[in-house]
Formats: sequence, structure tokens, C-alpha cells
Amino acid sequence: LEHTCRVSRKEKRDVNVIFHTAYLLMPSGMVHRIAKMMNNDYGDCSRVKITFITNSPETTDLGPINLLARYQLGALFDHYTALVQYEADFNKSAKENGHRSYKRFFPTLEYYEYETAGGVGQSLHTKLSLIGDDMVVGSANADVRSYYMDTNNAIYIRNAHQLNQQYREFVAKLISSGRVENKMRSFLGKTMQELR
Repeated sequence: LEHTCRVSRKEKRDVNVIFHTAYLLMPSGMVHRIAKMMNNDYGDCSRVKITFITNSPETTDLGPINLLARYQLGALFDHYTALVQYEADFNKSAKENGHRSYKRFFPTLEYYEYETAGGVGQSLHTKLSLIGDDMVVGSANADVRSYYMDTNNAIYIRNAHQLNQQYREFVAKLISSGRVENKMRSFLGKTMQELR
């Protein structure tokens, strides 16, 4: 993740990070690195977009993972939303007072869940992570269980530019199709009890 920020700055281009996974309960190290991206520890990450796509509570076959992930994602998305709000408030004040606008340093976050149509959902079983110019695909979800508890395999493909472009296009079509819905707002400003 640090490398994606470096590449986006050095090459002056947008870089995508996509976690397309059936279960999304990230290990603490991954959450910590995303937080470092949002705290400017890796320098300017403003040209990086992180997209999470996972099952909804209705489409998953492993409910406890979704339940535990709600706490983690709620904290992450609250922090991100506070940064976005600060940026908006700063820019509004700067415009009114003739000052320079805010120099964004943090990445864009998006969170999508597979939708249910008429009560019947399409359960996701994909396990793919696109991290800038690299791709990880295999049997490991982006969750603690897959990384630390189970025996899973993955292939790490470096500099797969054409394959990554095709996958980015696939994800864009998936999002525009309505089969997944942006659910970030459902996590924001919620107490632990409300998330539960």
C-alpha cells in the first residue's frame, strides 16, 4: 500500500487498490497501513482509490465475519469521513476568505456490498486483490482467518498492467450495473450497539 502512494506521486497517475473478497475482516496490519495512508505517513496518497467489494449480511454464507467486520469498518469509515468533512469545511472557509485550498493527501475510499434482489442474493466467492500494478488471486479472502488461521494459497502477479486494466473495467461495470451498492453510509456515526 505504501508503494501505491509512491507510484502515484512519482508517475503522477491515479492508482487503484481493489479488495474484491467474499469475507472482509482485515488483519490489524492491513487496517493500520490504510490508516497510515489516511494520516499522511506514506506521503501524498491522494491519487490512490481503495475500493472494497464484499458480501452483504444477506448474501454471505459466513455471518460472523460480517458481524465482526462492522466494528472495524465503522471505525475506518468514520475516520475517513471526518477527513473528507474537514477538507470540505477548510475549502469553504478558504474560498470565503481568499485563502489557498486544502491540499488533500489521503486516498479515496469506497465500500460496496452485493445486493439482494427480491430477497435472493448473489453470493460472492471471489478472492482477488488488485494493489496498484500488482494482483493477488487465490483461495485467500482479505480476512484474518484466511491470512493467519487457514491454509490458503494465492498467486502474486507483479506488473500485470493489461490484466489489471481489464479487472478495473470489470469492477467499474459491476458497480454501474447495480449488482453492488455503496454501503459506506450504513457504517457512519454508529455506536457499537447500532453496528451489532
